[in-house]
Amino acid sequence: MTVIATAAVLVWLAMIVADGTPIGRALRGWLVERPAAALNGIDRKRALVFALVFGGTGLVAWALGHEAARGFAMLLPELAGWSTMIEVTVYLDTLVAVFTAASAARFGMVRQWLGSILRVRPATPRARRAKPSVRMPANDDEDGRRLALAA
Repeated sequence: MTVIATAAVLVWLAMIVADGTPIGRALRGWLVERPAAALNGIDRKRALVFALVFGGTGLVAWALGHEAARGFAMLLPELAGWSTMIEVTVYLDTLVAVFTAASAARFGMVRQWLGSILRVRPATPRARRAKPSVRMPANDDEDGRRLALAA
């Protein structure tokens, strides 16, 4: 325990001595600013959940006595997994629902956006080939006159 306390005091001293240096700014960011920002994000709901979980833990520990330590040692990793599993799936389900609704409502806009990313050119009509005209042979004068007079 004294090793941890000594390390904490030495890091605190290093932050004071090296205040303007890059390592001092990094230590201040890691050990002061980030934890302060995280603590600033605590709202009433999180505090209530914290109080309920640790209050219930204390109540069970008081009731079970020395067996509670073994039980909680086995339960806490599972509890941490459950809490992250529930929270992440709710966020993912919400994102999927939002993207599905957006694509159903604005499918043309999504198609246009993908077209601009993929740079797909619209199809251009191809040139049509002209049908060759039926040509009569040049030396066919005899039949043409007889058929022309008959008509």
